[in-house]
Amino acid sequence: GMGGVGKTTLAKRIYGSIGNQFQHHAWVFVPSRYKMKDLLLAILSELIPIEEETSKLDDVKLGEKLRNFLQGKRYLIVMDGVEETQLWETLEKNNVFPNEKHGSRLLLTTRSKNVASLASSSSSRIHNIQPLDDEQKWELLEKLVFKDEKCPQGLGKLGKQIAPKWCWLPSPQVILMPALRAT
Repeated sequence: GMGGVGKTTLAKRIYGSIGNQFQHHAWVFVPSRYKMKDLLLAILSELIPIEEETSKLDDVKLGEKLRNFLQGKRYLIVMDGVEETQLWETLEKNNVFPNEKHGSRLLLTTRSKNVASLASSSSSRIHNIQPLDDEQKWELLEKLVFKDEKCPQGLGKLGKQIAPKWCWLPSPQVILMPALRAT
């Protein structure tokens, strides 16, 4: 799927509005080319100060350190931009995120249906971001340009022609995001 439908924006809003309800929370962007060690260090550095000896650990030991830190705690971890199932399989195989029913959450954004299905504990937890139709795009453009006022008469027709062509508005591609996997 294409980018730009609002996966990260939605995840940021969720993170910003509920992050403080968790003992610990972290946000990490997953680049298309990542090293597990770097990813685990990025998550850990959002949660605790990283000492020099920690940065020398291999990915298995870092996963253990993260799991031990999160054990018994309520946490929210956002992993933005997960592209491949191998990442989730590795995290799950190594039991990096404890599943203790404390109300902790993992939120992944992804373009991949396979990642969404694999990472979600239930298909009802996958949120499909729906594209805006032309009328919704016009309403959004009107709000952005004119704030709380209506578009002046005479510009509406032109605005309705422009709105569907704006490339940054959500496209007709459907993108999946596993929604708040409970752990």
